[in-house]
Amino acid sequence: MWDTDATHQFTTLDSLDKPPTTNDQPLTSRSRQQQSAAREIRDWLGRSHFELLQKREPFDGWRASFDSPDGRLRNFESSAAPRWDRSGRFLGFRGITRELSSDLQKNPGFDDREAWLQKILLEQIERVSSVGAWRWTLENGRLCWSDEVYRIYEVPIGTPMTLARAAKAYDRAALDMLKEAIERAAAENRPFDLTTEFTTERGNHRWVRAIGVPQEIDGEVTGIFGTLQDMTEQSAQHQHIHDMAMIDTLTGIANREAFDRYLDMLTRTESRQRRSAVLCIVDLDNFKDVNDQYGHEVGDGVLRAFARRLSRAMDDQCFLARLDSDEFGVVVNEVEDLSETIGTLVKQLKEVGKGIEVSDIRVDVSATVGYTELSGCGLEAGSLLRRADLALLEAKRDLKISAHGFTARMEENFNRRVAVRKEFQRALNEAQIVPHYQPVISLSTGQITSMEALARWHHPKRGVLSPSVFMEVFNDHETCVKLTNVMLEHVSSDMRTWLSRNVHFGRIALNVTAADLKQPGFALRLIGLLEQHNLRARHLTLEITETAIFGGSDAIVDQLQLLREAGITIALDDFGTGYSCLTHLKSVPFDILKIDKSFVNDMMRSDADRAIVRSLIELGNDIGYTTVAEGIEVKTEASYLREVGCTSGQGYFFHKPMPKSEIEVVLGGPVNIAT
Repeated sequence: MWDTDATHQFTTLDSLDKPPTTNDQPLTSRSRQQQSAAREIRDWLGRSHFELLQKREPFDGWRASFDSPDGRLRNFESSAAPRWDRSGRFLGFRGITRELSSDLQKNPGFDDREAWLQKILLEQIERVSSVGAWRWTLENGRLCWSDEVYRIYEVPIGTPMTLARAAKAYDRAALDMLKEAIERAAAENRPFDLTTEFTTERGNHRWVRAIGVPQEIDGEVTGIFGTLQDMTEQSAQHQHIHDMAMIDTLTGIANREAFDRYLDMLTRTESRQRRSAVLCIVDLDNFKDVNDQYGHEVGDGVLRAFARRLSRAMDDQCFLARLDSDEFGVVVNEVEDLSETIGTLVKQLKEVGKGIEVSDIRVDVSATVGYTELSGCGLEAGSLLRRADLALLEAKRDLKISAHGFTARMEENFNRRVAVRKEFQRALNEAQIVPHYQPVISLSTGQITSMEALARWHHPKRGVLSPSVFMEVFNDHETCVKLTNVMLEHVSSDMRTWLSRNVHFGRIALNVTAADLKQPGFALRLIGLLEQHNLRARHLTLEITETAIFGGSDAIVDQLQLLREAGITIALDDFGTGYSCLTHLKSVPFDILKIDKSFVNDMMRSDADRAIVRSLIELGNDIGYTTVAEGIEVKTEASYLREVGCTSGQGYFFHKPMPKSEIEVVLGGPVNIAT
């Protein structure tokens, strides 16, 4: 028997004159005669079978003849198998080289050592694959293991084994699973294949795959034969991959997948364990501004620092994960006082958000929390997350608070909003949404100078509905875009009709949203629609709120610039209610400033509102904008606005919004206002 290393150099060599034993000795301790024979065998193998050796595959029955040092012609036959370590690294060959007698050369099939060689090959296969064989006999309960199974269990080879002794390695759950599989295999002649974990007699933790196949005689199961494979390394690799899939790559904390699984596990065990817990959704306020102002690299750094700080602030009863770009999930367990728990979380969020420094940039981050209790609700994870999201939306609406808990009213309002949205989408498809036109009046002449097209829902059962009824739909971008398209088609058709009848309408103003302007090519499609209806750009005004513009992107400003260059008038709606600064009035291409009705309605009772309105009008006039006051309801309001230089006004004092058939009656006629 002999061994080689990975370069095919002999490392051990047993006697060439007797059967191989397990007592291998180093080649250097052998006699010169044996070393010479070994070199000749090695040289012969290398010359004759080098390519086959390089394949590192088992070989059997390689024969050669050569002169020995004593002058005799000797005939040899070699068989061997490759050796590998557990990592798959090639170690060399282990083999047998035997001298052939004349009888063996004539009939080599009668060699006693064929069985020995098969045993060696089988052992090598077991060691390489970490797979051992086992057999259990029902009659006497005897359990037989191959050597590799002994190695896997770390039990001395040859130790008598029983199921009872083997069972000591498994915990209760694994043992029950294994016992059930064996009993079913014996009773129902059913094979099994299961993976489980156990602890070896040396205390090492391992995973194994056990396969069992019933053996039968005359239709009766007499035992079970199977294999046992050490899966510890594969299991560790799988666990590592699984763990990586559960980690947020940016922050290093748990990700959405891990959070969902944890929450699902918690909801399934909460009812049995009767423990109190609260689910919180934490959203960073206006975090988009950080990315827009400093870039995403700084934004990512802020998120990493925030997550790291918050993770350190949490105790062992909390589970923290990053759910979305700037949204985190927190589960707090063992809650005794809900108000105190939420108060503590809010304080922690304030502390961890202070003075985050990234690339010499200091950023303060605030957060808003929506939360819901898990205890006793009996809901699945998805429903709980929706409740926390609804609470978060409520907290976002109320700028005075930083945390809000879920209430049943939120669920009712949510369901109502969903129902309204679905019904409104159906109304769009069934042509129930049409424009009503409200005139805009010159405060100096009383003439109609333009009109605003306002969406009205002609409900088959509830009559004409104003936007206050379906305000929820404006939170859905897809619905907003579809509404704008429907209104544009109606308005373009109506303008074409009035032009063909020589009816003067000035301009028609239509509201557009950020969702519309964020669509690639919106401006070009709108210009094409006007050309399709043979309309000029000066016939159309687009109104957009300042929050939509200044909370949007540069792409919105680019679209507005393109529309204005085409001749379409651009109006800033609800001016004074948003958060724009005066520099934006220079950078964004406006023609008209529309003063919000909230100032107009109170200006005759409030010196402050009156001063604001006067200042806004003066500002617009100085910059060169046309000023339009919205929501004029009484004569005194119209008179004051005209006195302070407001160009135009609209409101119920002049005309309410009217359908096409009614507005055609008043188009072109003067409107009497206070002089």
